[in-house]
This record gives sequence, C-alpha cells and structure tokens, in this order.
Amino acid sequence: MKKLFQQITCLLLALMLFAGVATAHPALVKAANGDDDEYTTLYSSSSLETATAGVAKSHTFTTKTTGALYIDLIFSQPTAFSFQLKAANGDSIDYGTISDTDEYWQPYYEGTAYIYELPYKSAAVGTFVFELTTLVDTSYALVIDQGKPAASISNTNIKITEGFTDKLTIQNPSGKIKWSSSNNKIATVNAKGVVSAKKTGSCIITATTEDNTKLKCKVKVRKNVYTRTKHTNADADNGSVTAYIYKASTDASGNLVCKFRVINNTGNTITKLSDMRISVLNEKKKTVFSYKVGSKPISVSSYKYKDGSITIPKSAVKKCDLVKADIRFTGEYNYYG
Repeated sequence: MKKLFQQITCLLLALMLFAGVATAHPALVKAANGDDDEYTTLYSSSSLETATAGVAKSHTFTTKTTGALYIDLIFSQPTAFSFQLKAANGDSIDYGTISDTDEYWQPYYEGTAYIYELPYKSAAVGTFVFELTTLVDTSYALVIDQGKPAASISNTNIKITEGFTDKLTIQNPSGKIKWSSSNNKIATVNAKGVVSAKKTGSCIITATTEDNTKLKCKVKVRKNVYTRTKHTNADADNGSVTAYIYKASTDASGNLVCKFRVINNTGNTITKLSDMRISVLNEKKKTVFSYKVGSKPISVSSYKYKDGSITIPKSAVKKCDLVKADIRFTGEYNYYG
C-alpha cells in the first residue's frame, strides 16, 4: 500500500480525538513519509469530513493524466460503507459495498486509525465524482492520489536514411534527460534528442532520466537508395509500353545514377526514347528536383524488356531521402514495325 502525505497527520489526530483515543500517541507526532515524486494528490480533506448514515456524500476531483488512481478512506475504526465512482455526466464507472470486517482494512499509525484503499489501474483524463455512504454517523478523511505516469520514449525502434535525422522525445520526464549513443560512427544524438544518421548499421540511443531510468531506442541506419520491384512483360498491360526507374543512388562523385527498365508489350520494336524527364518527389509528393534527359537510343524487341541507365550530374541533384522518395520517368518512344 502506498504511503500517504504529511497533511493527513493532523486529520488522524482529529479522528483519534473524535473517537476518544489518547491524544499523545508518538506515531502521530512524526510526519507521514509521502512519496511526492511518485504521486499527485487530486483531492485531500482539509478538515474532517462528516458522514450522516444513509446519506451520500459527494467529492469531485479532476485527472490530467491517465496514471493509476488510489482512493484512500481513513476512519478511526473500520466502518461499513458503500461507494460509487461516476463520470462528470453521471455515468457510473464503479460501485461497491465494504463491510467493517473486510480483510482489506489496514491499520494506520500502529492501529490508531484504519485506512481502506480503492485502487484503479488507470483513469481517463477528466472530472469525476466519488460518492461515499456510511451506515453510521461518523467522521473520516479522504485522499485521492494518482500515480505519476512513468517516463517513456516516443519510439523504441526507428529507421533513418544515411545523412538524415529523426527526433526522439520523452513523455513524462523526471528532470533533465541525458542522451547517448552506443556507436557515434553509426548515429549521434544531441541534447534535444535529435538523432543524426552517419553510416549504415545499427546502434542504441539511450535517454537517461534524473532518477536513472534508462529508455532505449534501437536505430537502424539504411543506405540512401531508391528501389522498386523489377517487373517483366507479364506484369504490364498488353499493347502498351512501360518505362520506369527501379533503382537510384548517388555515386562517389555525387551524381545520381538512375537505372530504368522499358517493357515493350507491342508488336513493334522500340528504337529510341525521347523527350525524357526524371522527377524526384519527396514523401509529401512535392518535387525536389527534375532533370531533362532528351533522347536515348535503345532497342527493345516486340514483347521484350530491356534495362538502361541515366546519370544525373551532381550539379542538378538536390538532397533527398531516396528511400522515401517517388521517382517519375516520363517521355516518348520511337519504333518501327
């Protein structure tokens, strides 16, 4: 059972006085050890609450996260009660009846008071009403706490193209985050969680919180290469000519080498491609750059296919994540038949 907060000490003393218990119990002199870093108090009785037998007493509280919920009721002795947890619109979420002999009553401060805890693994964000109905006239204290959500990393696995970046974030961080990479030759990470891909391979990015929680993300760096499936005549429409780029990558000099395939499903022989243009679009389908090729001699027999290559000079190439790109190849063809 979680520990309660310091402000409950005076309420417990008041409960003892209400019940006629001795006033100088040493356990009440020291403050309760509250785990302030683990819980957020959503509701806490500022003074003793008064319950009239058979009359529902309502308590409203609001959650801002989805952490586990703990509703603690403190009486001078075990007391039979019923409860209902409702949403702000009145819809019932949970209800029940607890007897004064229930096995989950726990002595608090060496038996000078008793506590009953209603735990919930999670709670939605919103406003709620907790209703309490006792079978006798009595006084009590109520504390509603919510466990602070554990820190988590935005991704546990990411793929980044060589030469590009991605950003990792931490949800519910506890203080300052320290970032590190298991291999800076593969990928580095800065103080803001921005991961920079250096060369192909895999490494682990670790975010360490102030309470020494380590959150890890596996990073795979891939080559900046555009690839598409290589089709044959059986995959193309009959009576048509299909031409497309199936692979593109930069060479050592920074030129973009585009390999294309022409599928000829006509009764004629193709002799030349003309008025060709290669357009490179990013993942948002926006054109990054385009290059006019002109014409290129090529012989493709009827119902055959042939591959070719076009090199776009470095001066015409702009930086683009080719893995996520779309490369379009347009133009005309000449034939004889």
